[in-house]
Amino acid sequence: MLEQELGKIRTTPVNIGGTKWKPQFPIESQIKEELETILNQSEKTKTEIAIEIMLSVMRRQMFIDGNKRVAMLFANKIMIDNGCGIITIAQENQETFYEKLIKYYESGDMSDLKEWIYNCCIDGIDLRNNCEE
Repeated sequence: MLEQELGKIRTTPVNIGGTKWKPQFPIESQIKEELETILNQSEKTKTEIAIEIMLSVMRRQMFIDGNKRVAMLFANKIMIDNGCGIITIAQENQETFYEKLIKYYESGDMSDLKEWIYNCCIDGIDLRNNCEE
């Protein structure tokens, strides 16, 4: 990969291991709008918003490489800023995570994966900071 491509929205198709599903080409204005919509959901907890942001960024495949890493960083920034702990996928949960992630990629329905992450992948929750209220 050329250094000039790092951190830029991809302009070539990508393949995702484990599925034939192909993400659409990212359009910066659409991405910004989608992210703003998720971030501004006042009826949801910061934890829910962080998980939805993470999963949305993962499925969007905005970059040639590093989409899951960027998505987890983005989500954990929200989590940490709001005292909600962090999202981690433990080694023993990797297989389950990837199975559920592929199902989400193919269906667009994040509900099962979101619930699993909420129940199995959050460490250091501080309930006093509106994380789960």
